[in-house]
Amino acid sequence: MRDLDKERVLLTAERLRTILNPADEEDRNLVKKGLILYRQGSVYNVNVSAERISAKVQDVAPVSVTLDLDFVQASSCSCPADGFCRHLMAAFLYVYASADRIGTFVDAWKEDTAAQMMLNMKKASDLLKAQFRLKDDSIENWYQFFEMEYDKLPVKTMQSLYHQYFYKLKQRAPKKMELKRLFTIHLGLITIEKMLESYKRTRAKDASLQHMAQVYLNHMEHAIELELDEMSRYATPFALDPLLEESMDYFRRLLDVPEVFYPSALPIYKMLWEELLNRPKWLEKEYEKLTSHYRDGGIESRYLYGMLQILFLLKRDEELIGILRDGGSLLFPGSLNWVHELAQTENWRRLEKWMPYLIENIPGYVQSDLSKVELRRGAELLLAAVGSYADEKQADELYEQACRDLLPLSFNEYEHLLSMDERYYEWAELNMLLGYPVYEVEGYYLDEAEKNEPEAVLALYKQTISLEMEIRNRESYKRAVRLLKKVKRLYKKLKNEEEWEDYLDMLQERYKRLRAFREELVKGKLIDG
Repeated sequence: MRDLDKERVLLTAERLRTILNPADEEDRNLVKKGLILYRQGSVYNVNVSAERISAKVQDVAPVSVTLDLDFVQASSCSCPADGFCRHLMAAFLYVYASADRIGTFVDAWKEDTAAQMMLNMKKASDLLKAQFRLKDDSIENWYQFFEMEYDKLPVKTMQSLYHQYFYKLKQRAPKKMELKRLFTIHLGLITIEKMLESYKRTRAKDASLQHMAQVYLNHMEHAIELELDEMSRYATPFALDPLLEESMDYFRRLLDVPEVFYPSALPIYKMLWEELLNRPKWLEKEYEKLTSHYRDGGIESRYLYGMLQILFLLKRDEELIGILRDGGSLLFPGSLNWVHELAQTENWRRLEKWMPYLIENIPGYVQSDLSKVELRRGAELLLAAVGSYADEKQADELYEQACRDLLPLSFNEYEHLLSMDERYYEWAELNMLLGYPVYEVEGYYLDEAEKNEPEAVLALYKQTISLEMEIRNRESYKRAVRLLKKVKRLYKKLKNEEEWEDYLDMLQERYKRLRAFREELVKGKLIDG
């Protein structure tokens, strides 16, 4: 049970409290009998796997149960009872005990009796809403249901939307697995919309509030991604096509989020189209919808991003690259994920079209205003794509050119390339050019350079010695002397002690007024006292 997420267990408890009515005699008996079975130690052979838990429960006869923590109503038991039975209740209590006291759950559930009585005293309008019939085959019907349930929500904060709205409504998903997954995706999308409405109602410039919204959006993105992963395991039935086509307009609403949340919302839009709607006729239809937003030759950035993504999925690379070129350096970073994807799928023919565009935009990218983290991440994607392409086409010079042009972002990759090619002079020059002291040089590369081309390393040591001498304190002189010993050893290896003496004499002359430095030279036995 160590691998079980405590928060997930507690959320499941909240969902069970909404399903089991403490005012209903059957539900009270179910909880009571489940509690007896648990306390008798009847639950055994418990296995945790993803969001499901399997176990055996010893009753009059042993039964097998599978508990779905994310969708409790999808849980199953080998006993003949319908729905959530006492055996599933016993298994749940066994799991709950790993997260909290059993008495905490039972007491909280009993306290819901008063709340349930209040719910039964609904207004006439609420009773009419309660008659709403949720359909399996209508996205529009689902959104009517989502809106109706949202109106009932007493507190509309991001926290309540995540914990009470999303997870509660997920229990109402259709029984068929593919419909359940699609329902949950749409529920995740409208939850994102409602979260951002909550954000806009409050102080939108508050950094902590923005961070909180970002965290919840990431949770929702993960929830949608999980459903897409499940759907990708099986062939999508043709019967789902009308619902998928109906989904297009709802997915496009992701492009209407506040600009500050583009980095979260736009990847979800991309993911949905790649995984669910990646068919030429739907892509062309979406492209027409997005291009309709052109006004006086321009288009809002959110629709432009969507349009570019659709062009990529349509494999219209020349047209896409043309738009990117017209857009200038601002659009270049967004292209790096696409070329990385082409490299991963080994689509060399398409990637070849991108190479000139990539190389010509590298200098501007290095000088852009992106953060260091963003720049480095983009450089990694770019070099991975160019490197894979260069390996396939045996075009090593292309990869090396990209490494040179991307400096200093590409230092690690370029250093590795030079070292593997045993180009130690160029390797040393690279480190010197970027001003890296020898302490920061990768030990393996330094050892190999010293072993194979000691002359290449001498300049690197000397540069670091000069840096230490400019600091002008006792500790820096000590470090300089330690490095001087290594320089002496390298000159001896090269059988060039005369040049060593000249170098040492030059240092003594240049820093003859620094008594502390001379004392350290004596202590290091480099000169006589």
